[in-house]
Formats: sequence, C-alpha cells, structure tokens
Amino acid sequence: MLREYSQDESDLVERDRVFYLIATCEVPEEKRNGPVGFSGVDLGTITTLTDYQVAGPDPNRHRKCHGDLRK
Repeated sequence: MLREYSQDESDLVERDRVFYLIATCEVPEEKRNGPVGFSGVDLGTITTLTDYQVAGPDPNRHRKCHGDLRK
C-alpha cells in the first residue's frame, strides 16, 4: 500500500532505539453502495381514522404540514 499510494513525503524517526517510518499516503475512498431505487415514506393520512391520534394541541396544523409535504 505504501508503494502504491505514497505521496513522496516520509520521515524516518528513531525513538527508544526503535525506528519508525512515517509516510503520507493518498488512499482513494472505496465506492459506497447506495440504495437501489427508493423507499416510500408515509407522511400522514389522507382520511382521518377514528383511532388516529396526533401529538400536540392542534392536530389540523399537523395534518396540513404533512399534506404540504406530500405535494
């Protein structure tokens, strides 16, 4: 790896009678696998259910917010 990605900057350091090679390398990032397609997200209900509970004092504001996000 050192031969392949070396940036021509290195130091040889001696500490407690042990030698260390400190080198600067530019290693390319691995290609990350992202999701294929997309996942659906439910942003609220279109019809109000009888047991549907919304947190907060103003449920209509909450529903309007989610309705705007759906547009």
